[in-house]
Amino acid sequence: QEKNIIPDIVIQVDPKDLKKDYVEKNGQPSNVWEEWIVKNDLSKIKYFITSAYAQPEIFEIPVQNIFWMNAGLPIGKHIPIDIKDYTRVGGSVAHSAFDILIEFGCGPIALVGQDLAYGKEGNAYSVGSAGELGRKKGDEFMRNNYGNDVQVKGYDGNPVTTSEVFFSFANLFTIFAERLQASSIKIFNCTEGGMYIDGFTHCSLEQFINEECKEPMKNRIDEIFSLQFTAEKEISDRHRKMNKFIGKCINLADEIGGLLVNTKSVLEKKHKSDEDIRRFNKLQNKVIKLMGKNYFYSLALQKNIHILDAGLKADSSTEGQLGFHQDFLDEVQAVNNHFRNSLLRQKT
Repeated sequence: QEKNIIPDIVIQVDPKDLKKDYVEKNGQPSNVWEEWIVKNDLSKIKYFITSAYAQPEIFEIPVQNIFWMNAGLPIGKHIPIDIKDYTRVGGSVAHSAFDILIEFGCGPIALVGQDLAYGKEGNAYSVGSAGELGRKKGDEFMRNNYGNDVQVKGYDGNPVTTSEVFFSFANLFTIFAERLQASSIKIFNCTEGGMYIDGFTHCSLEQFINEECKEPMKNRIDEIFSLQFTAEKEISDRHRKMNKFIGKCINLADEIGGLLVNTKSVLEKKHKSDEDIRRFNKLQNKVIKLMGKNYFYSLALQKNIHILDAGLKADSSTEGQLGFHQDFLDEVQAVNNHFRNSLLRQKT
């Protein structure tokens, strides 16, 4: 916006709460929501695409049109409406943008500004508004989220320093390139600096524009979206199916919640008989069986399932095993409450 550039599409697929992504701007504490959303004129954005996993607030920002894409794990078969599961699941907004261009039939495609490496001064982002958000090699955010430093081949053949996460992003682009070999879509890396990305033709942006951009794409995006209207009957049908699905999920959460109360009453007994242990096992097995009816429980609890499994193998005592079960069921209860509250808001 500072340079009066109006993008065709803006994409934001982070699943986290941008209000809790704290940054420093001009020496003052701030957050990403404030810097990206509040301080910009979003009314100029014609097409905004977010993720199925995004925070609900992002669906209500004041842009002209909001769409969502399933830019993570394929979940199409787990919900009652038809959605597209992308086959090139990546880990960043850039991968999502690449996905969208492929699906729209655009080409050739060039990566610009995808350094995927640290600058000579240790910057994680180019100089400008994003750079002022304080992301540099070795700072707390990069240490906690982007892993260890890695030496890799640079754009010009010389070694550059990147992070484990940036390195994995580049590898995903290479996998995408391998899958596109049979297609007619040509892909280029026009980021003059940073990491070399296998599978892409490397050239300057100027060269790409002069040699590959001879046919204007004016109104192409508008044409694509103009074909994607949804009939009123289809909208009504989607609402009906989603409403029924949400209702079933709320009933499931209520049933799981009732069983969790009963399991807790057994665990809270000071002296537990063999019959108590049998009753606890029966109740917990019912909880696990019920959670198996909704894929999203296993997604939310995958870390806790691993911890429970490791704990049970490490401590064979009855007291120790029950302790691990109790910790796990506490997490189940937290997830179940979160799901139920979220589902009630969605139903409203």
